[in-house]
Amino acid sequence: MPPAGFRVCIRSFNTEHAQTQHIRYVFSPDTARTEEIQSLSLEGELEAHPALGGAARLVIETDADGNRQLIRLNADGTPFQPEGD
Repeated sequence: MPPAGFRVCIRSFNTEHAQTQHIRYVFSPDTARTEEIQSLSLEGELEAHPALGGAARLVIETDADGNRQLIRLNADGTPFQPEGD
């Protein structure tokens, strides 16, 4: 994997101030593209989340022509298969 560019984390909280969601965006080294979106647990570990369609990671690959492909992965890095697919 190439070196990560800069990262942005977004944390959501409910009315009781408990964290309900932690999403991390990883950008390309030149910050021109989002390369990965991750759902993190309270402990900072990857975990499946409905915000990512049930996957833990969305990897966005861009080819030389600028075409993009979305790859959904489980927390362990295996391909994500939603129930019923």
